[in-house]
Amino acid sequence: MNAEPCRAIVTWLLDGQEQAGNWGTADSFYTAKYSGTVWRLIVLAELGADGDDLRIRKACEFVLEHSQERDQGGFAMHRAARTGGGRSTEVIPCLTGNMVWALARLGYLGDPRLRRGIDWIAKYQRFDDGVAGPSSGQPHDRYEICWGKHTCHRASGSR
Repeated sequence: MNAEPCRAIVTWLLDGQEQAGNWGTADSFYTAKYSGTVWRLIVLAELGADGDDLRIRKACEFVLEHSQERDQGGFAMHRAARTGGGRSTEVIPCLTGNMVWALARLGYLGDPRLRRGIDWIAKYQRFDDGVAGPSSGQPHDRYEICWGKHTCHRASGSR
């Protein structure tokens, strides 16, 4: 892809960012499919946006603050209102994989918070295609579509 159109798209995306670093309603960072903060961050990473740009850093920090579950390090669909971070009961593998990929691409690979996300993937993702039987216990006992025979591995990056 030509760099000039990419810069134009990155500029357009960043122009729509809220002061707090999010896009759209702050609490809809994941559920506003393809227009919420996590989706915009994935697109920015895919387009090769500059992770040193303060607006992008602000978006990364927003996601780490509101989506990353504090105890285990996975990324959740909603913020935990009382404790902050992501809700432990709503951590999902595809979001975790995508956030680990996007944040690494945007310069956070050495950040201990991102390392916790990587550790979460290593601990909870299923790689056995169901040979070992159904998984149970937290987080495997929720969201059959995410945790069924094998976990969703959308830790993207099409490059």
